Amino acid sequence: MNTSIEVIERWKCLINSEQVLPGKMLSNLDVNLYLDARDCSKDFSEKCLGLWGQSEQLILDSTFEELHQLIFKKCTLALGVTELSCYIAEDIELLVRCEATGLEDTFLSSLTTAYLSGRLPLLTL
Repeated sequence: MNTSIEVIERWKCLINSEQVLPGKMLSNLDVNLYLDARDCSKDFSEKCLGLWGQSEQLILDSTFEELHQLIFKKCTLALGVTELSCYIAEDIELLVRCEATGLEDTFLSSLTTAYLSGRLPLLTL
């Protein structure tokens, strides 16, 4: 199991290298359609909440705040939509928490695969 700092640094590298959240994907995204799909997906929300409950014991320090700001700024600059920026930052925080605590789950694997493939979840789940 990796420490939370190692996991955070890895995600920062993935985002900075454009493997995760590539600018082209963000700029081509139909934000309203995606937000509607996300808001209507009860199954997606329930699975995320379940994983949050399992990973909430991990306390993230100021190092995570740097990752959060990187995600938020990148998404907001590309999309101009803060609601989606928050969703993405929360997703990646969940991924960091689960990886750092060693949680494994098929939904979590799908979520991770979507982001590592340069896509957003629900576009591929």
